[in-house]
Amino acid sequence: MSETLNMQPEFNVELVTGSFERTRYDVVHEEVTRIGAGGEEKTFIRSRLVPIPQVMDKMIVVKFPKGHSVGFFLDDKEELTRYGLLNDPRIVNVNGESELIEEAAPKRGRKTGGISTIDED
Repeated sequence: MSETLNMQPEFNVELVTGSFERTRYDVVHEEVTRIGAGGEEKTFIRSRLVPIPQVMDKMIVVKFPKGHSVGFFLDDKEELTRYGLLNDPRIVNVNGESELIEEAAPKRGRKTGGISTIDED
């Protein structure tokens, strides 16, 4: 049984604008002093998460060829790097797991889908 080839970019990105909310958390360390059972003073460090709500006006939506999508904020370079989205997308066979070899890739006049194609204003 032969597999039909359905070659597409690994992902496409789209810049969307609007009002997007996210909550970041900051770790706050506090020094706390308590009186122990024997009357001695004990000091320890307590850590807690403090929510920091943020509103952004731009977001990147990454669309994958099998139909799912993920949103990222433009300033989140760490996540973009972790997901490999700062590189140009490879050409992949959607019906299988194979990647098209670079030399066999169709020649195109433009890049397809990478974050480098987004123009920030």
